[in-house]
Amino acid sequence: MTTRAKTAGRSTKTVQTVAATTPEATPPTSAPPVDTAEPAQTEPLNDAPPLLLRLEPSVLFKNDDLDVLQPQLGASTTVGLGMFGRHAKETGTIWLPAAAWDGIALIIRQTPDWHRENVAAFLNIVASHMGGKDVLTGLLEELVDEVRSDPYKDVPESTPADFDFVW
Repeated sequence: MTTRAKTAGRSTKTVQTVAATTPEATPPTSAPPVDTAEPAQTEPLNDAPPLLLRLEPSVLFKNDDLDVLQPQLGASTTVGLGMFGRHAKETGTIWLPAAAWDGIALIIRQTPDWHRENVAAFLNIVASHMGGKDVLTGLLEELVDEVRSDPYKDVPESTPADFDFVW
């Protein structure tokens, strides 16, 4: 360590102080272990595809008050919890019937560009009054973002030739 000292009547001179370097004088130090793992992503869905492109189709067998369980077609996905939507640090899963996802897709794709801000404002009001840190609020917040931006406008048309029959 280098320090400056002013002595009486003399100019400033540099005084070097050197600590003892003997092993007895230096306490043993251990370096903390080096973490080679990648840092945890703070927003797990930040780089995820848009909502509808993350859907995982499935069939649930549910009791609808009949004697036998009935199949229900639907899909699940991961959404951010609460009012931050896809930008939330915590996530949860949500399963909805196919008709609900179809409705969500219609809201996103069929809203005319000149009405997108108005529809998003309404959905945002609904989401803000739901509050809480749950998956439904997270889904609604993500829906608000997608109504505003329509992330599907550049998605190419699906090819019916991939199937033997398409209705």
